[in-house]
Amino acid sequence: MTTPPFSPPPDRPLSARQRGDLVRALAAEVGFDDVGFARAEPLDPEPFDRFVREGLSADMDWLRDERRLDPAKVLEGARTVAIFVKGYYDPNQRPGWIARYARGADYHNILMRKLRRLRRRLHALDPGVRTYGSVDFGLLPEKAWAQRAGLGWIGKNGCFITRTQGSWVLLAGLVLDREVEPYDRPHEDFCGTCTRCQSACPTDAFPRPYVVDARRCISYQTIENRGAIPDDLKEGTSSWLFGCDDCQEVCPWNERFARPTDEARFHPRPGGLWDVPLERLLTMDEVEYEERSRGTPLARPKHFGVLRNALLAAGARGGSELARLCEAHLDHPHPAVRDAAAWALQRVVRKG
Repeated sequence: MTTPPFSPPPDRPLSARQRGDLVRALAAEVGFDDVGFARAEPLDPEPFDRFVREGLSADMDWLRDERRLDPAKVLEGARTVAIFVKGYYDPNQRPGWIARYARGADYHNILMRKLRRLRRRLHALDPGVRTYGSVDFGLLPEKAWAQRAGLGWIGKNGCFITRTQGSWVLLAGLVLDREVEPYDRPHEDFCGTCTRCQSACPTDAFPRPYVVDARRCISYQTIENRGAIPDDLKEGTSSWLFGCDDCQEVCPWNERFARPTDEARFHPRPGGLWDVPLERLLTMDEVEYEERSRGTPLARPKHFGVLRNALLAAGARGGSELARLCEAHLDHPHPAVRDAAAWALQRVVRKG
């Protein structure tokens, strides 16, 4: 995104047009790739309510917070929602094992730092403006707002897709109690008749297009689930240690528009977990794991969660050495690890 520098008017409040120009200029200055604006009017509650009613949100109870649908309940006097885009695609990294976004520094930290810098500059140049910022874990459903702000659309796989970088993007949001000009028009859906993402899902996590059943999603199971992975999902989950990119790797928009990120912190961190062999993961202790995962998304599922996932991978791969390593975890303190070890050992023995 290239935007000319902004020069604030001397001793006069900003107009809505000037404020829009300012936010766009600041977005480019702090390193976001794009920004879009939507009026802070409530979102349609029906898609969210149906998602929760059908139990598709698993145990992610924070999705039930009604404030997520109305920016005025997040920031009094809300007038504008600005959504910022940052691409993370690294063409030098092969697919699989760990989701692409998780191989470098934690994207929450990367985007929040950019957002904090932007807010500090905005508050200095537009005195009195009040804001609320969010990156993924806050009270803004960023994908819905990003579509309303004209940046792209939510695809049939539930990922946000742009016509400039495909779906290899991350989003940050900012609510302002001031208006901007111009507001962007909601983006058209360009998925068409394509169903590649749905066909590629190893666990059949799409009950219908545009809807993801978190209970069957590999990303949920490998990251958010703190218990045992259900037996009917173990096989499909076993090729992933953290997250899943299967539905994105086959998306035609990614084949066509993926472009390299200019953010070095998204590149795999030396000494991280991306290139650690499976055998090494199965023998790594908690202290080393925490040291290698600190400051990355892989810190979230903790050592026992990734060990559980590695055991499933071992069961799918097989071999006498992996069988020995699986057996060593049959008495692990965490029940989810014991469950995975028993399943893996049974699979390895059956293959042998």
